[in-house]
Order: sequence, then C-alpha cells, then structure tokens
Amino acid sequence: MEPTYPQQPSYGTPIPPPPGSVHPAVNPLLPPPKKDRSKLMLIVLGSTVGVLVLLVFGALLWPHKTKAPATQKPQVTPVGEYYHIDTVKGSGHTKGSYDYTVNLTNPATNVTQKRDLTTEWPIVSRAARPMQFSADGQTYLFGISDTGDAAYTAVPKSFELVVGRWPQSHEKVIVKDVDYNDGMDWLLTADGQEVVYVDTVLDDQKAVTTQALYSYNVTNGKSTKIGDVARPFDRNNTRLFEVTKDKTVSFYTAQDDGIYQTKYDRNKHTVASTKVVINAYDTGTLGMPSPDGTKLIYFGNNPAANATAYLLDLKDGGVTPLVKTPAKYGGYSGGYWSPDSKLIVVTSSIKDIDGAHYKNQVTTIDTTVKSTQTEVIAENVSTAAENPKNFYSVTSWSADGRYITFVQNNQLHYYDLGQKKLLPDVIAPDSGIADVNGWITKTQ
Repeated sequence: MEPTYPQQPSYGTPIPPPPGSVHPAVNPLLPPPKKDRSKLMLIVLGSTVGVLVLLVFGALLWPHKTKAPATQKPQVTPVGEYYHIDTVKGSGHTKGSYDYTVNLTNPATNVTQKRDLTTEWPIVSRAARPMQFSADGQTYLFGISDTGDAAYTAVPKSFELVVGRWPQSHEKVIVKDVDYNDGMDWLLTADGQEVVYVDTVLDDQKAVTTQALYSYNVTNGKSTKIGDVARPFDRNNTRLFEVTKDKTVSFYTAQDDGIYQTKYDRNKHTVASTKVVINAYDTGTLGMPSPDGTKLIYFGNNPAANATAYLLDLKDGGVTPLVKTPAKYGGYSGGYWSPDSKLIVVTSSIKDIDGAHYKNQVTTIDTTVKSTQTEVIAENVSTAAENPKNFYSVTSWSADGRYITFVQNNQLHYYDLGQKKLLPDVIAPDSGIADVNGWITKTQ
C-alpha cells in the first residue's frame, strides 16, 4: 500500500486571509506584484517644478550689486570762429616791420580773441588768398610781397610764402625771393599737413616760361614738385580748392574748347588734367566749385543776353540757370557754397529801370531743387554815387553751415541761417577786412 501525503496547494491558488484581516495575504511562493509608479512620478515632477520656481523668484528678488555704467566720453562741440585782420601798422612797399592784429571772433558769443602777427613785407591782397588757417586754427599760411597790399600781379621782385603755428608762432619761409617768380595761388589743407601751391616762372619780358604744382610737407619741411600744370594768365581760372573726402586739391581753367580740371591726388602724389564736357554755357567767368567737387557756379555776362548765374554739373555736363537779370542792369557775383554743397550764396547789384538807383542783395539759392528756391538775406537800395560802399561782398560760409559772412562799407555782418537773422556787427577799420578772412573750427 502506497503511503499517503498531505495535499499541497497548487501554484497559483491564493491562501485565504486569516479571519478578521483587512489586508490581503500574499502568497510567498508567487512573484511580487508590480508597483504603480505614476503617482510617484507626478510627486517628483511637481516637487522639481516647485524648486525651480522658487529658485527663479529667489534670483529675481535677491539683492544684486548695481554695476556702474560705463564712463561716456564727453561730446565734443565744434565752435566756429571767424578770423580777419583788424589793424595794420607799417606803410610803404619797402622791407620793414608790419604789425598785424588778427581777430578771431565767435559770432555765437560775440567774443573776440586777438593774435599779433609781425611780417617784414606786407601781406598781399585777397586776390591771392593771402592767409589761411587749418581747421583747428593751429597752422596758418600767408604770402608777403613787396607789391604790398595792392592788387597782386605777376611782377613781384620779392615774394615769400610763410607757414607757422600758433601759439608757438614758429614760422618758416617755404618759398622765397626768386626774381619774376609768381606763386599765383596757394592752399593750406584743412588738416594742416600740406601746402599746395602753383609756381609760375616768368622771363625778362614777364612771359610765362614754366608752371608747376608743388607740395610742401608741414611736418618734415620737404617741398616736392608734383608736376607741370597749365594755368594761363589770360584765361579764367578758379582758385585752388580742396575736397577733403577724396584728399584732392584741384583748380579749373576755362579754355576755348571747354573747361579743364587739374587735380592733385594727395594720396598718390600725382597730378592730372582732364577736360570737363559741359553741354552749353554762356560767356562769363568761373565761380567756385562746390566743396564735394561735383558742381560749379558760373556767371554769364553776355551783354546781348541776360546776366545769368548757372549751375554746371561737373559729372554729367548739365547746365541749370539759377537766377538772371537783364545784363544792362547789372549782374551776379560771389558764389560761396554751403559745406554740404546744397546751397550757394551770391551777391548782386541791379540797376533799377530809372537808371538812378541800384538794388544790392545777398541771396541764397537751393541748388538741389529744380525750382531753384531763393531767399534774400540782405538788401539795400542806393544811388550810383553811394553804391560802391553799399555793395555787399560775401567773404565765407562757416564750416558748420550756420553762418554766412559778408562785408558792406567796411562793416562785417554775420547772418545766422538757423535763426534767419543778422547778428550784431563787428566794426572794422579801413585796413581791409575783406582781404584776410575765413573760418576755423575749434572744439570745446
């Protein structure tokens, strides 16, 4: 007989819980049931988000050290000052001591500073542009000659170009005493680093033998011949003018077949002449080119037609009449440009129809609009006998574009374009305020 064993529960059959128990018993022989992790994950995620929120708000609310702002450089304000010769001591056309007082006036404050200048010869007339300053007012250039301050002609027996610096006043003669030598025009560049001048050599009959453009380096004192040029005395020539953006110095000459530009490239130290083709223009005289070198004012004086001020486009050859009047009644002159090459100021002296009175005007012209908008900024009416002293002579336009200066009856006027009014006048004696003048720009 086979032995009998107690019956064992089969796998998978749960053991009943003991009486009164509320928790189910787990069969130890079965694998443990899987735990539900979704609630745990929600708890952990919520806790993490809460910590992050606390950190963010803590960072925002936590006191920080304020970083000091970077020190800003003070703004530099350009101050325009107008310079002119006020008094002259010395007479005659012989070598001696000529004492000049150069006034530098700030029209905004009407404050004038005086600088003394002594020369052995008289400073020549404004026809030769006798005195110039660099933009900062430190370097200056002027010409002296035994022709005195009469109209400068091509016959000086003694002629000198002098460059110096203020306040040290270390002057140096860069062209000196060559018989029948005529530096008919010269220019100090705005940066004060270079003097550019035309050197004309005459023979015993005072005929031109050679003409050349020279450059003088103010820093090292070296003078260099740039190249031969043609600047005939019997032709109409503009003065030397500078285009600072392009670092060039040029002049224009009116020939029978057109207008020619002679340009000196300061970077390459080369000079070249090119013909500027203009579609059509009247007989007349050349005015000054615009500061950017793209336009030229031209004064027609055909007696059989109207006296007309033209705008010549030096790029495309276009011609635009700006203002005109019957030639028998007068005409226009001047032609100073605003620094931005948009406006031009001209003077006029127009005889009335009755033939007994002249109307003198200073007029600005907007060259950027086809209607050629004009504005009269000064005007007077005078008899023929009084007209020479009542005629206006424009002397310059300030580098900041704010002021136009002109002289009438030896009285210097400042016109403020922003306020559209004349400022209090600076009175000048008969020493020739219109002869030596211009603008410098300082900083404060």
